[in-house]
Amino acid sequence: MNQEILKSMSVLYVEDDPATREEVSFFLERSVKVLYAAKNGAEGLRLYKEHTPDLVITDIQMPVMDGLEMIEAIKRRKRDVPVIVTTAYHENDYLLSAVNIGVDRYLLKPLNLIQLRAEMVELLKERADVTLYQSLDVSGNILEINDIWLDHLGYEREEVVGKSFWDFIHSKDIEQMTKDFFYLRDYGLIDNVPFKLRLKDGTYAEAVLTGHSSYDAEGTFERTYCEIKTIDAFMRSEEKVMMLLERERYLRGLITIHAQIGKAILQAESSQDFLQDVTEAFVKESVYAFAFIALLEGEHRLEINAQADHGRFDIIELLGKSFEIDDNDCPSCEAIRKKKMVIVDDIRKLPDFPAKSAYERSGINAMVALPISVRMQAHCLGVLTLMFKDVHTYGMEELELFENISETVAFGLQAIEDRVEKERLIRALDIQATTDALTGCANRHRGMIISKDEVKRAHRYERPLSLVYLDIDHFKPINDAYGHEQGDQVLVAVAESIRKVIRSSDEAVRWGGEEFLIILPETEERSATILAEKVRLEIEQITLLSTMRITGSLGVTQLLEGESWEAFIVRADNLMYKAKRNGRNQVVHA
Repeated sequence: MNQEILKSMSVLYVEDDPATREEVSFFLERSVKVLYAAKNGAEGLRLYKEHTPDLVITDIQMPVMDGLEMIEAIKRRKRDVPVIVTTAYHENDYLLSAVNIGVDRYLLKPLNLIQLRAEMVELLKERADVTLYQSLDVSGNILEINDIWLDHLGYEREEVVGKSFWDFIHSKDIEQMTKDFFYLRDYGLIDNVPFKLRLKDGTYAEAVLTGHSSYDAEGTFERTYCEIKTIDAFMRSEEKVMMLLERERYLRGLITIHAQIGKAILQAESSQDFLQDVTEAFVKESVYAFAFIALLEGEHRLEINAQADHGRFDIIELLGKSFEIDDNDCPSCEAIRKKKMVIVDDIRKLPDFPAKSAYERSGINAMVALPISVRMQAHCLGVLTLMFKDVHTYGMEELELFENISETVAFGLQAIEDRVEKERLIRALDIQATTDALTGCANRHRGMIISKDEVKRAHRYERPLSLVYLDIDHFKPINDAYGHEQGDQVLVAVAESIRKVIRSSDEAVRWGGEEFLIILPETEERSATILAEKVRLEIEQITLLSTMRITGSLGVTQLLEGESWEAFIVRADNLMYKAKRNGRNQVVHA
């Protein structure tokens, strides 16, 4: 099955090194239908324009035009073309840029050709998990469909548009699907409805439908928007969701480590204590096998200042308490020499250096070395080296967190060593930790603290407390139609609309994504509802978008006697969703 997928595809491979290009091209020619090989980005772009291959595999650093320039040019022609980047482990700054412009996979050199083929197959399988899109009118007639809908089912557009959707589903499913459609039309949302979809050849495919409805300003139904996946694609997407959840758990753990490092800055009595706290914070996360920190002694020498309590080996015994940077090929020295993050997805790919075999014997399979430096400053204080238990694939969010962590460690060292500036640095970290950088509102963590304190105060003194839960309507379509940069501008404009209305004693919180909370102390529900309506009207006045109106759905409630903070939030959230179901762009109160 994997061979069949590859044999049906065309590939563009771009590599400036002749020996590597010849070896990989020989391998690919035996695996794919058509291979186009180029020696630089300019030649690769020309071949892409001529042949539009299904997949692009490219090096980054090349003469004439580098891989990043070529990818950007290709993405302007076809945004969803899959791209795999090959990169040396010391080219991590280029890798970050590659991920930002839409690269799907990266592989570190020297290439493992079996891994390359596996990544190609996996990427194509992901692209095969197509989604069929359609919109229906009030009677269930098809208004619009995407090309994938036609390609997947085998119809021509004129055979579908204007016809009843019921003509394309199994007769046994019509009764239930009709009920589901009425629910979708009246209440605005259905999730994962199973049914059988009729192909043009008369056969049926098991599928799952998810849909939502749109309404005009008066709440009158306009149309439904439906996504359809085949059962196989749906199951694969479920598996991907589980993988993403696991990835999310790991990233949350990394965020927690970052927070612990920030806390250690305030609590550590010395730089040594702080550095030890940093290394110990990482090994508490199960994916990390070991961590150590070495600081610069002069320009060419590193001294190990802290290491996690590993139990299997002592990094000082392996490398020495201090060692010359130029005489060692380990990733830690490479990071200092280049003043760049060095990532190693598989330690077996590294050239030999004194501690490599000891690392492998101790079950270490991947590494990342982070220069400890403040961004925009040339001076580097040292290096934080993290080691993974398993071969590790790095993601963009993770690499960005690593950069932030290395910067925080540098800040911590400076703060602890210079007590005169300590208070200024603490205030900066506090602002960063409690304020949403985009909107200027309190962030979720700060919002939780404020709202819990206000609930306790309201109960203690028997004073009124109200809450407004706001969600921007159709925010995903805004991002899809205008891009995330414009979506960010919408978030900022909505936050400004809230600030125009609320009092100085009130608190606006960015609760997450496109959701906001407004905490209203000493406010009864009636007054809170009036305020919420003012906010809704302010949001309606936002004119950032040319073809879409910006609106919000708001839920308003007052704290009940003896009610917990959690129940208070849930009630406000439910009222907001009621506003959504009732047609959006409205205020609903208890």
